[in-house]
Amino acid sequence: MAGVSPENSAVRVVGRLATDHADRLVGHGDQQDRETQVPGRDRGVGVRVRDHRATGEVRAISFIEVVGRTTDHVIAELRGFPEIMALHTTNGGWDLVAEISCENLRDFDELPRRMRGINGVVNSETSLLLSSVVR
Repeated sequence: MAGVSPENSAVRVVGRLATDHADRLVGHGDQQDRETQVPGRDRGVGVRVRDHRATGEVRAISFIEVVGRTTDHVIAELRGFPEIMALHTTNGGWDLVAEISCENLRDFDELPRRMRGINGVVNSETSLLLSSVVR
């Protein structure tokens, strides 16, 4: 490779290995496919993810207040909730913030009651996410 530094050459090899691995994971492409591509242009590999707008999925943010030194216990209990996609500690009036995703409104309806039933949770406020304006 004339004019290519060893560092750039290594980056290209690592990048190609990553693309080859991704191709095998998603079942796309092989060496022959790549040889028929326009020289100098790599093809990207993409993965389609589920779009919550198309599924009727209910998404929400829940602010949770805990009493005393029960935060670790509450976190351990909330980790068992499959509807909670992420859980964050925070400052201010609330102790925890949970990102929630439910398949439908019926499943969501009982979730705040289950969360408030955890020993140590003294208050919570949950807001449905109606639409995303920036992604």
